[in-house]
Amino acid sequence: ISPPSGADADGGDWTLQVFDASGRRVAALVRPALPGEQMLRLEGRDQRGRELPAGIYFLRFRSAVAGDVIRKVHIIK
Repeated sequence: ISPPSGADADGGDWTLQVFDASGRRVAALVRPALPGEQMLRLEGRDQRGRELPAGIYFLRFRSAVAGDVIRKVHIIK
């Protein structure tokens, strides 16, 4: 998964939060801005390392430049 376009252009940090379909936050990541394009690999695990069940999840990217960007993902097993 790539952060939204321009998310790291301001040189500031950005965050990624993962929510399940009921709106409960299951994982979060704060990432310092690094030069160049970045990619994230979601391992399908919650904040405690437990495997997430199949279903619909929402990713919320937040940065000073991009603001909040929400994406829907499906975990299929």
